[in-house]
Amino acid sequence: MHLESVRELKIEANQLIEKIIKESVIPQSFSKKHDSWSWTGLGIHPTGKRDDYKLAIHVNDKSDLALIKEKVEYLAKGEVDIRITGNVYPQHSVRPYYKRPLSIGLSISRTHPTSAGTLGCFVQKRGQADLLILSCNHVLANTNNAHIGDSIIQPAVEDGGNPETECIANLYEFIQLRAGQPNFADAAIAKVNNINEIERLCPFHESNLLQLFCRGEYLEETRHLVVAKVGRSSNLTVGRINAVEMEQQVLYENNGNYMKVTFPNLTAIEGLNNEPFSELGDSGSIIVNIKGEPIGLLVGGARKNQLISYANPIDLVCQELNIELAHR
Repeated sequence: MHLESVRELKIEANQLIEKIIKESVIPQSFSKKHDSWSWTGLGIHPTGKRDDYKLAIHVNDKSDLALIKEKVEYLAKGEVDIRITGNVYPQHSVRPYYKRPLSIGLSISRTHPTSAGTLGCFVQKRGQADLLILSCNHVLANTNNAHIGDSIIQPAVEDGGNPETECIANLYEFIQLRAGQPNFADAAIAKVNNINEIERLCPFHESNLLQLFCRGEYLEETRHLVVAKVGRSSNLTVGRINAVEMEQQVLYENNGNYMKVTFPNLTAIEGLNNEPFSELGDSGSIIVNIKGEPIGLLVGGARKNQLISYANPIDLVCQELNIELAHR
């Protein structure tokens, strides 16, 4: 199907699912693990063929699927890719790793409370010279519960980092995550204390690990969908874009409770060779395409289908924070 046709189908499918939910009597056995109907992610699945797409649907479990599968497949005339993913959670969590000079993919965290994640890359506010670390709000800003100026540690405290001697940056800005309204980026930046501790900026294809990925051989027809990241926990992993423009919900732990945060434009990535694309602790990883160009910031992963991870498009992240990638 053409892209615009799938976008229209996505709207129709969302309306159909809402109608099914309203008209259905959900049995107690269905909802025993749910307060209500589970979230259904809707997006666009690139088939790998040029200008050919399907509807993408990510559901929480088999019970959700059974309720909508037949009608959605009929609506889409079979042009639909359905995955059971389970709930989606941030990928913060252990791979002890102290490293100087600093580079992408390293273990970082706040001092307290800690939530270990990944140093994504280095950026700058547009028109300014200061170097900043880019990662996720839930890594650098404790899901909205941090203060500007808070210390960022490398390696993460969970990985043996010493808050007294290994502070590499201070929280500069973060995008508030809000329940009940669209969110466009789970992102935060921290100002680097010592620019002489930075190993390399862009381009990413010059990174030692990403060189291996960018020089790899992949099927030509799906080469444009292949991506990679370097993360704190799973190091270098390779995946394939499974869906774009995915409206999906991520569950954030916030002051002892879970906050349901909806993103209208996530990119879903499926690990290759039946391996997960990300693990706990990889949140904040920068995701690049085969040319070494950044395409996303990793924000979470599915629990049931652990092959699936989710990312904010990097253009939206840069737009929301008014930043650009730092080059040298």
